[in-house]
Amino acid sequence: MNHSENLESTYSPLSGGDRVKVISFFTLLILPFAWFGLSVPVILIIGIAIYIMKKDKSFSPILKSKNWIKLYLILLGILLISGVGDNHEFSDIVMGILCLIFLWSLLFIFDFLFFKPLEEHQDWVVKNGIFADKEKAINIIDKDNGKSYSVADELIKWNDLLDKGLITQEEFEEQKKKILNK
Repeated sequence: MNHSENLESTYSPLSGGDRVKVISFFTLLILPFAWFGLSVPVILIIGIAIYIMKKDKSFSPILKSKNWIKLYLILLGILLISGVGDNHEFSDIVMGILCLIFLWSLLFIFDFLFFKPLEEHQDWVVKNGIFADKEKAINIIDKDNGKSYSVADELIKWNDLLDKGLITQEEFEEQKKKILNK
């Protein structure tokens, strides 16, 4: 699969089943609240990642949040095992192993319900949002501090600078990307 085919495959809205998975992910996060609010850090990590993804128009914060959640679950596992018991009885060891199994299964559930569906549609999610059905339209005319300007006019101005050799192709492409992503 070449890069353009990969982009096309990730630029489609989430299917109904994938949306149910994402909603289930957040629903499952509510369950640990009954257990002393242990899901609060996960909700914060995901919320911040989604905010940064929207702001930077990049999928990497979602991928990084997966690593932060892994770290949190590992630390939580260490805390749970260290607090199980000091006398190392068989029942304490079994309880510690069950806690680890539970935490690792949570990681796989999170991956299946949240990260995998988003990764499969990452280009769509970055541009349009998780639950968007339709593609966001590019505004031909935008407003900035009360002044109207045309996106096309801005592109023409930058292209003229490029043609005159006043800016490089890289600078033009960077400005074009900024203008089209407003």
